[in-house]
Amino acid sequence: MTVEAFAADAAMGRFYTNPSIGDVLISSIRARPKRIIDLGSGGGALTLAALRKWSPTEIITVDIDERKRSRLDYSNSRRHVHVVADALDFDLPRLLPPGALFDAAICNPPYITPTWKPAFRAILEDAGLADAIDGSPLLGADVLFLAQNLRLTKIGGRVGLIVPDGVVTGRRLVGLRRRIMSDHCVESVVQLPRNCFKSTEAQAFIMVLAKQRPQASTISLRQLDNAGKLSEPVLVDADRAAERCDYAYHSATQSPAKQTFTLKDAKAAIVRGSMHSGEAKRSHHPYVHTSDLPTEGPRRLSFSKDHAISRGRKFALAEPGDILVARIGRNLHFKVAIVSTGRLPLTDSIFRIRVTRRWRKMVFMGLSSQQGAAALQAAARGVGARVLTKDDLMRIELLRS
Repeated sequence: MTVEAFAADAAMGRFYTNPSIGDVLISSIRARPKRIIDLGSGGGALTLAALRKWSPTEIITVDIDERKRSRLDYSNSRRHVHVVADALDFDLPRLLPPGALFDAAICNPPYITPTWKPAFRAILEDAGLADAIDGSPLLGADVLFLAQNLRLTKIGGRVGLIVPDGVVTGRRLVGLRRRIMSDHCVESVVQLPRNCFKSTEAQAFIMVLAKQRPQASTISLRQLDNAGKLSEPVLVDADRAAERCDYAYHSATQSPAKQTFTLKDAKAAIVRGSMHSGEAKRSHHPYVHTSDLPTEGPRRLSFSKDHAISRGRKFALAEPGDILVARIGRNLHFKVAIVSTGRLPLTDSIFRIRVTRRWRKMVFMGLSSQQGAAALQAAARGVGARVLTKDDLMRIELLRS
């Protein structure tokens, strides 16, 4: 690939599908479709996987990039038609070869937030998703491609997509997940290994749904490891999966109920630090930041001085007995500590947890344990510097000590 071609692909948010990932997506679709469409087909990995697995009578690929046409010439197969068009054109259905709606749609959408167009609203409305979005025009291409694929698929047809973690775990898209599970049947979600796409650490998932079929009571969640092996499925109630449907989170919280507890059970009071980084640097006084939280050893903090309460703004303070957890960071799941002595203000990168003396040891031991680190890691969201929300922290399940 030339430098110019690579730059063009990067600008369009293209992260090409590894052939093995394509095989997993196709194998996750429990059907043998005859008419298939692949929107934003790129190098054609998903289409090639479909041709290896199935014997479709027709497969149509769509890509806006004219350069992809030659790469999508599958031995001049009469079964294959390539269309150069914008996959998010509202009029795309009439630009395609005539025929019935598709039995299956397979897709790896670009990882971008496209400039908003009025046609996007029309696509969402036609797919029945417009009122499930929070109204913000800052939608990723993944949601728009999902809507377009639903428009093109027949009732009972399958839609198999590779999506980023926002669609699967994002708080902003809970309404979207609920709508999907209300109107369609999410059959399975596979959590892919990080770094499975070149040049990005974004967490990605395979999601397979059946259009306008009743949602089953449980959804199968699995994980693909770096060696290409699929885990045994974790079956999660659809209501719980609407909140988030990632394997790592639910597998970490499926210990026997009597052996676990949550911070909600402990009636924890969780407060986010209130000193932002600029204030901290200008204050010329000690403060507690994530870099001060130990990742190993006794994980106890002793401050040599108490914070002098000023007459100005009052900051959230760490005091003896408080448990501190990093709110943001690549390794936030390891950053847990308890305050032994002293009082200092907290930056907004830290959560302060206060519980009664009866719960304090159990909460601290639970969060700082290996299982606690795994639960925190599974609950965190985002790419690179990951983020933990107060709600997620309150709900994670910890082992009783």
